Amino acid sequence: MVTSALVKKYHEEGFLLLENVFTQQEVHLMTKELSTLLEDNGPRKIIELNGEIRSYYGAHQVNDIYRKISRAKKLVEPIQQILESEVYVHQTKVNFKKAMRGNWWEWHQDYPYWKIEDGMTSPRVVSIMLYLDDVTEFNGPLLVIPGSHKHGIVKFDDKQDVKNEQESSWTSANLKYTISQSILKEAFANNKIVSTTGKAGSVLFFHGNIFHASNCNLSPFDRKAYIITYNSVENILNGGMNKRPEFLSERNCEPIKYLNN
Repeated sequence: MVTSALVKKYHEEGFLLLENVFTQQEVHLMTKELSTLLEDNGPRKIIELNGEIRSYYGAHQVNDIYRKISRAKKLVEPIQQILESEVYVHQTKVNFKKAMRGNWWEWHQDYPYWKIEDGMTSPRVVSIMLYLDDVTEFNGPLLVIPGSHKHGIVKFDDKQDVKNEQESSWTSANLKYTISQSILKEAFANNKIVSTTGKAGSVLFFHGNIFHASNCNLSPFDRKAYIITYNSVENILNGGMNKRPEFLSERNCEPIKYLNN
């Protein structure tokens, strides 16, 4: 369990970074399983324009280790505290930033995708990023603007080049809903940017509406992370623009019964 003070800090800043949540043995086991996942060349596997792996979606649906991690008590219990309800897994993905070649992610919010595409009723949703490698200033750490989640969904950039690329825009590097430059200028002027660096085994909890981005990996070391999005069972999906595949939008909303190990 996390303390009430940490839950309050999360609600105030929109994120919370905890170190040493998972042991190095657990991280090693997850990393070892990646070779099995990446044998799949189906739509779950997203490739960068430079040919490198960018993401693998729905690992918890096809791999027992990643399924068990998504149900771990040390993740589910804090999420239940934050959301004040039982939860289910809406989406998972493993993000990769290959050494010297891993690309950037533009400034965006996550919740607009879930609201517009999936019909998620409210931003009563939390994602966690589990660090599978040490995250440093040089290998593309997630950058967040504390408190930006309080703005709700903000104005998007008008990106004509992705309007007619429905399926690819769900998962591609060219994000469909990115934050407009005018909004970012104001956010940069009024808030500090936090670089969420930490050791492998650390876990970052972050709000669906927090402004976030990440730079290219300029280091000679890979940066991998397992991201799990938990939704309140009370926050139903109600239609949406498109019914996305199950590996992007889980429709089984049964509450998680967490595992103690």
